[in-house]
Order: sequence, then C-alpha cells, then structure tokens
Amino acid sequence: MNSRAARFRALVIAAGLAFAASASLPAIAAQDPKVPHGLDPGGLAIALIGDGVDYTDPEIAARLARDGEGEPIALDLVDGDVRPYAPSNTGRGTQLAKLLLSTYNNSRLVVVRADPNDPASLARAAVFVSRTPSRIAAVVHWGQQEDVWLPFSQAAGQSGHVLFVVPGGDEGARSTARNFPAQLRIANAISAAPFDPPDDQYAPPEWKDEVDAWVVGAGATMFGIGHAKGPRDSVEAAMLVAGQAACALHGAAAGEPPTAASLKETVLKQARTINTNGKSVRVHDPMCLYGGVLFGGQGARN
Repeated sequence: MNSRAARFRALVIAAGLAFAASASLPAIAAQDPKVPHGLDPGGLAIALIGDGVDYTDPEIAARLARDGEGEPIALDLVDGDVRPYAPSNTGRGTQLAKLLLSTYNNSRLVVVRADPNDPASLARAAVFVSRTPSRIAAVVHWGQQEDVWLPFSQAAGQSGHVLFVVPGGDEGARSTARNFPAQLRIANAISAAPFDPPDDQYAPPEWKDEVDAWVVGAGATMFGIGHAKGPRDSVEAAMLVAGQAACALHGAAAGEPPTAASLKETVLKQARTINTNGKSVRVHDPMCLYGGVLFGGQGARN
C-alpha cells in the first residue's frame, strides 16, 4: 500500500470512528432554535449536504423529512447535534434548499450540515445519508484539496443506492486540475456546472470530462436561449440536476428502485444538443413534465 492509499485509508477509518462516537455528543446545541412541530410531508427524500439551513422558515419546515415521532431526519456534523441550523442571512444553505425543493415539488428534505474543510465531517455526511430514506443527495460544498475529499469519495462510493450530485467547480479549478470531488469521478455521482450561451463564448471542451452535466436555463432547449436565466454557479447547477434526478426516479417503472448507477445513466441520457457559437454541445435543461408537475416551476405537488 503506497503512502497516498495508506493516508486515504486512515482518514476513512477516522471518519468511521468519529461517526460512531457521535452518539456521545450533546444532542442539541444551546443556541439552535427548536424545529417547528410537524409531520412527515411524504414524497421522495432528497438529502442536502451543505452549511445548514434555517429550518424555522415555513417553506422549509413544511418540507422536512421526519420520522414517526415528527422529528426531522437531520444531522449537524459541525455542532455535533441533530439541528443543522444556519441563519438565513449567513451562507447559502436556505436559498439552495428552497431552490432544490422548488425544482422537484414532490420531495422532502434531509438536511446534513458538514464542514467543507474537514475530511471526517464530509465522509460522515455521506455515511449518514446512506442510512436515511434519501436516494439522491445534493452536495453544496466543493474545494481544491484532494486529501479533504478522498474520504468523502470512498464513503459515497460505498453507498451504491444513493446518487450524489456534486458541484463541478469553477473555470479556474477545472483549468488547474484542482477540482474536487468532481475530479475524483465517483461512480455513483454526477458533477454539474453552468453553461449559459451566448455568455459562454465556446462550447465546453472535450477534455473537461470531470463535468458530467452542463446546465442551461430551464426551457432553453425548448424555447430558445434566453428563455430563462441558467444557474449562477456549479452549486446551483448541482441543485437543478438533483431535481432532474428526482424527476427521473419518480418516473421509473414500478418495482425495484433503480440503482444509483442506472439512475445516473438515465439522467445523463436526458442531455440535449444545442448549437451555439457555431458548435454543438450536449446540455441539461432543468425542465420536464411529470403528471402535470412542471419541474422547475410552481406546479402542484402530487
């Protein structure tokens, strides 16, 4: 075993031990507000691994995945409790949660707060998600340090029933080959990035294969470029593709649910070809129709 593999294995083991020890941590941080009372709303569970949300916001409180006692299925790996709270005026968690929930209306949210600079925290987030009802996990964090993301890659890869949708980084990270976790090419993960012609002067070059899904504005392939503004960055792109995956999972044939690998294949096949700047490029349009529900709009939940 080489030094990199040994270091990787040690980090994964440490992450597992830390997860096991989490039961001894305080149940609730004193400063976190109480979660509003409620019942599980039903629908497809989607996990959000990020920097926490304001779960007191009525839009989010009503969509939290809950257990039989009405307690949210959630984890805070920063404070070491079960209330992944972040005020709506700090970070982007609340805004991204609302984007994710509006993208696929028949969904409920599993919130996981993780430290993007802590390898053990990220790995534990993936492990926790694998133990929840979530079949899809949207990841907010990304970075340029490979060692930080290797344990997450291993933990996510071992959760073969969960499809992780991760940010594809920015142009600087992609051009310098410091773009994680997208660059690790996790088998059961899709990486997403925005593509907004005509602002983007060139189609994505072929060598940028760490990005699986280039995302345009909703309806752009149907009604033309400019119909709707696309995602601002790869984090928003990941939220939209996670919604697309939820739509695909909901539309799967009755019976045994598809594996994450087959769900990934289904989502990637939904890419459409557009012509821009004299080139053809395959892009993902975050819009679909399923039972009268507009994916990307405000259709009624079913």
